[in-house]
Amino acid sequence: MLSALATRWRDFKTFLTREYVFGERQNETPYLKYQITDEEWMQFRTTRLDPSWQAKRIAAQERQAKNDAPHLLSRGGYERKKKEMKKARAEATGVESADRVESPPRHEMWIAARTKSDGQMTSESARVVADKIEGLVEDTSQGSFVSHGRDDILTTAIGRPEHTGCVRGVGGSWSHRGFFGSRSLRSTVDSCSQEAMQRMEMHFEEKLKNIREEFEQKFELLARSQQQTAVAHDGVRVSTKGSFAALSRGHYRVHV
Repeated sequence: MLSALATRWRDFKTFLTREYVFGERQNETPYLKYQITDEEWMQFRTTRLDPSWQAKRIAAQERQAKNDAPHLLSRGGYERKKKEMKKARAEATGVESADRVESPPRHEMWIAARTKSDGQMTSESARVVADKIEGLVEDTSQGSFVSHGRDDILTTAIGRPEHTGCVRGVGGSWSHRGFFGSRSLRSTVDSCSQEAMQRMEMHFEEKLKNIREEFEQKFELLARSQQQTAVAHDGVRVSTKGSFAALSRGHYRVHV
């Protein structure tokens, strides 16, 4: 709830900045319309005109310009899109309330947020990702692809890990820990690179080889020691029998 309110507040400040500080309404004062005091508005406007803040704004605009798969979401963001999708599914399936409909997975919301009214995607890059998502959904149904935490269908289709900030496909109302949960040992192992996994396997095989060689050496020494003990024991037993036989024969002759 608090995250949603924070998102709404951030969106509202972005709207004021875009429309009343740098946009067509620069000569208008929004404090009467939005119940903002004159002092609060002047402080807000001053911070937005500060060179340090404008530098951050330009940097953000440059990052956005590199976004080759822009969405078409309104101010409600992914939360509003999710409600629309749940309502449509409830009507299509005859369910009385949209609350009883399961929330769509984030890869479906990602596609919906980039689909125009004519069914076309917002860009070629978005279409490529959507095609990959469709293939991964099919692979999932056949059991050849299994999602692991953050490495789900959307992340795999995009080909880049989750970045800091909002979670892709669900918006800023969710944190990474809140949406994916804490990283488990399984997800940590799965996130290792293939090269790191190969190094671990090689190290394990080398260690296993050393243990096997050491065991074979000890076993060979033990077998040799037991063999020598057996030979020595047999020699003592034969010598004893010979002495006893000689004494017995000597004793018999004395009696005769």
